[in-house]
Amino acid sequence: IINRPIEGFYFNSEINRFPVRAHWHYYMEIIYMLEGNSTVSADNTTYRLSPGDMILFHPQSIHAITSDAPIRFAGFKFDINVMNQFQSSSLKLRNIFRNAKANHMPVYLPAGSLNTFDASLIFRKCIDEIHHQSYGSWQLVQCRINELLIEIIRYWISNGFVIDDVSYHEDTYDI
Repeated sequence: IINRPIEGFYFNSEINRFPVRAHWHYYMEIIYMLEGNSTVSADNTTYRLSPGDMILFHPQSIHAITSDAPIRFAGFKFDINVMNQFQSSSLKLRNIFRNAKANHMPVYLPAGSLNTFDASLIFRKCIDEIHHQSYGSWQLVQCRINELLIEIIRYWISNGFVIDDVSYHEDTYDI
């Protein structure tokens, strides 16, 4: 369960409950590996994550995280349905991500796959904003996560994903 529309966190396997057992939830989650190597399973596929790698868990995606050594990662949990509330006439991110899932677009993004985009900076800035909650924090966090989501979509497009007319329609993520 998330307590806010967007949550950001740091995970340290030496402090937090570990391993992360198989589970699912109604919100989207993205993790960015900071230290160590982990084995992540998502919807019956296993990935090996190293520093700089990211993985996205769609709503209702069953996932787990294990490692034989200490790991640290940063993460976001958010409701994809609220990410476009200020952009009513633009592409609907929730529809694009639903279509990407249906088209089996990769959820694992190896280090460097987003070209020169610095995902670690987005995670750090957003998590700092979430914890400090200064004036305008939620707007900045939403903008930065949207930036990350758009970079993920661009990565998918470079791998053959096509954004169709359905991406413009108003609806919600199927849960």
